[in-house]
Amino acid sequence: MGRLAFLLAAGISLFGALIHFAAPLLGPEWYAFLQAPPRVVSSARAGTWFEPAGAALIGALMFVCCLYALAGAGRLRWLPF
Repeated sequence: MGRLAFLLAAGISLFGALIHFAAPLLGPEWYAFLQAPPRVVSSARAGTWFEPAGAALIGALMFVCCLYALAGAGRLRWLPF
C-alpha cells in the first residue's frame, strides 16, 4: 500500500508540474480556466514576468516532489535529505 501511495503522489505531482509548465505557453485564458488567483490572470494578460516566473518556480518544486515520491516508491535512487 505504501508504494502505491508514493506512485500516486508522484503522478499527481508530475501532472501539476506539467500544468504549471504549460500554462504560460497556453495563455491567460488557461490561467483563468485553472482557477489561478485574479492577480496572476491579470499579470498574464498584461504580459509581465510575474506569472511565467511563478509558474516555472511552482512547476519546478512540484517536479522535485515527484522525484522524491518516486524515490520513496523505490523507482529512483536515494535523493538527498
